[in-house]
Amino acid sequence: VPHNYRGVLDLWKFVAFAETKEEHEKAWVRLCDKFNDQQAILMYLYKTYLPIRAQWAQCFIKKYRNFGVRMTSGTEASNNNVQSYLLKGMSHLYSLFEDFEAMLNDQERDFVDACSQDEVLTSRTHSGPGSKYLGELRTVMSEPGLKLVAKEHRRALRSTPSKSRPWPETVGDCNEDCSVSLQLGIPCYHTIYRKLEAGTPLTKWDVHPRWHLREPDSRNPCRRILDPKIAACLRGRPKNAAQPVP
Repeated sequence: VPHNYRGVLDLWKFVAFAETKEEHEKAWVRLCDKFNDQQAILMYLYKTYLPIRAQWAQCFIKKYRNFGVRMTSGTEASNNNVQSYLLKGMSHLYSLFEDFEAMLNDQERDFVDACSQDEVLTSRTHSGPGSKYLGELRTVMSEPGLKLVAKEHRRALRSTPSKSRPWPETVGDCNEDCSVSLQLGIPCYHTIYRKLEAGTPLTKWDVHPRWHLREPDSRNPCRRILDPKIAACLRGRPKNAAQPVP
C-alpha cells in the first residue's frame, strides 16, 4: 500500500465495503496502523464518518433493500457533469442555463437508449446450455439482474460435486449473514443450490419485480440474443496480400 493519499483511499475502501462488522473493524485498525503519522486525517474520518457508519458501511446497509445501487451525491455529480459542457470559465446565467439544458437532454437520451437496449438484448453468456437454471429469467429479467444471479450461481457451484471436486464443501444454512435476497431482491446461492439439486429452474417470481422487463413487442426470444463483439484487433494474424485487379 503506497504511503500517500492513494493508499488512504484504498484502505478506506476496505473499511466501507467490508461484508461483516468484524472485517469492518479490522480494516479500520489496519488503516490506523498504516497511517499512524497522519493523525489529522484519522481524526477527521473518526469524527465525521464513523459515527454514522450505519448509513454507508456495507456490513450495515446490506440489510436494507437497495438493489446494490452505489451512487455519489447528486449535487457533486451534476457539478462535475456540467463542467464538461462549459466552453469557457466566464459565462452568464443564460449560457449556463443552456448548458444545463443540453446536459439534461443528453442524459435523458442516454438513459432511454440504455433502457431500450436492455429490454431487447441479452448476453450470449445467459443463453447457452449452462444457463438452463435461469429458466424463464433469460427472457423476463434485465441484464444487470442476470449478472447478479449468475454470480450467486457460481457460488452455489462450489458446493456441487464435480470430477475435479468430488467432495466439495457444504453449502450450509441460509442465516442472517446471507443478505443477498434481502438487499438485492434475487435468490441467494443457498436457494439456487436447492434448485439445482431438485432440477427445477428459476422463475420470474423468484426475483423482485424491479428486475422484470416490460413486455416486449416481439414474442420471439431469439431477438434478445446479443450479437458477438466484432474483433477490432487481429492479434498478429497474417493479412491477405493485395491482389492485382484484372
